[in-house]
Amino acid sequence: MQRVLFLCYDSGPITKQITALAKSLLPKAEIAVLVQFPQTLKHYRRFGINAGLIRAHLGWEHGAIKSEPNGSERVLGSETGFEHLLEYEFKLAPANKTAYLSSATMIASRFSRLCDELSPTLIFVWNGSTLPWSVCADVAKKKSIPVFFLERGFFRNSLFIDAKGVNAKSAFYENRTRAGTKISNRNSSGSLALKAELRRTFRPVVDDNCTRDFKTRADFARFLGVKSDTVFILLPEQLDTDTNIILHSKLFPTNKTAIDFILGSLDENLKAKCTILYKRHPEGNVKEPLEENDNLKTIQMIGLEELFRFTDIVVTRTSSLGFEALLFDKPLFVLGNPIYSRQGCTIDIDNQNQFRARLLEEIDSGGVNSNRESAFLGLLESLYSQNHFFGEGQNLRDSGLINQIRVEELIGAGTAPSQGHNPLSLRKPLQELSWGARLLCRTFKNRLLGSL
Repeated sequence: MQRVLFLCYDSGPITKQITALAKSLLPKAEIAVLVQFPQTLKHYRRFGINAGLIRAHLGWEHGAIKSEPNGSERVLGSETGFEHLLEYEFKLAPANKTAYLSSATMIASRFSRLCDELSPTLIFVWNGSTLPWSVCADVAKKKSIPVFFLERGFFRNSLFIDAKGVNAKSAFYENRTRAGTKISNRNSSGSLALKAELRRTFRPVVDDNCTRDFKTRADFARFLGVKSDTVFILLPEQLDTDTNIILHSKLFPTNKTAIDFILGSLDENLKAKCTILYKRHPEGNVKEPLEENDNLKTIQMIGLEELFRFTDIVVTRTSSLGFEALLFDKPLFVLGNPIYSRQGCTIDIDNQNQFRARLLEEIDSGGVNSNRESAFLGLLESLYSQNHFFGEGQNLRDSGLINQIRVEELIGAGTAPSQGHNPLSLRKPLQELSWGARLLCRTFKNRLLGSL
């Protein structure tokens, strides 16, 4: 029996999908999960899944760099060899490099001991681009423990799984972009049927909880205060601290830089024709003020499916919304380096002159590009069948069979379990009780300060 360790975060959608995958592996594996919060421990333990706290085992608190390493674990300066694992942290907060390096050293030491104690034969890492998991994945690889990386899937209630990384660091992306024109772009009845099914059952991967709808394009334009023959360019807001932005949108690190780039690309002719629809992110907390005019409108209460009905062109940095736009046959301009870019189905942009020229071409053509459509069908079929696991309640074509195949592949990738190993246990009752009490005190303090 395999011994599987999940290294993951605690948000509701992540926990739901990890639970579905873990339950599918349970008949053939012992499962353990490291999480941040005590309430998540209880969730996993209800399903017979062993769970422990990140802080208790690694000394790390997510969202903080003051992990207080001590003794021989504390190493400062640039001699730790972890710099290549901290690209995200160094770009996000370059002033804190020393603290990040020190924390990475502590995490590596503690996780190495944990692996020696538990003897996992297979490790799943969420994203793998940030502390503590970037360091843990590196330690596991050095110990020859197979590692798979997880991320929110491109289909509802699904997980993306890859042996090398996620987003543009994945083996999936690397293999397809290296293949170039050799990629097999399927235009089969199966891929067309899958696309039709996904459109028919469409719900955004990230819920936007918006219900406003419009009967006609004229009603939509009237609501926005523009002419009905306006060319609508949809630009989704993204979280500027997201790993996909920090690591894969180097020319456009903020939403503001993307907006300014598009507006700066519009000459007087295009300004008279186009309006940018800036779609707010449903999980965003910071709403930077924007000066709206006929060329820029902020959209908050209109859902994606409704926007896709009336939007003519979509522009994104790296958003999963870009993949959904391709599903609805929208010309997609890409400013960053998402997993679906540079494979023939997107318009990949490097400068303003190129953007302006391609924008005029798309406005003049006004139709679906058959070559891009064929490339997208190939991408869709590959992503769907090769790199996804589907959670409960997902009844898409062959999803059950795909899950069975995926579980067999994952179990088969694990190393041979050693004999006489310790029970796969992560329980530390005193530390769990102490951390739970500390979080309660912190919550009470924040509420008290908020009421003053």
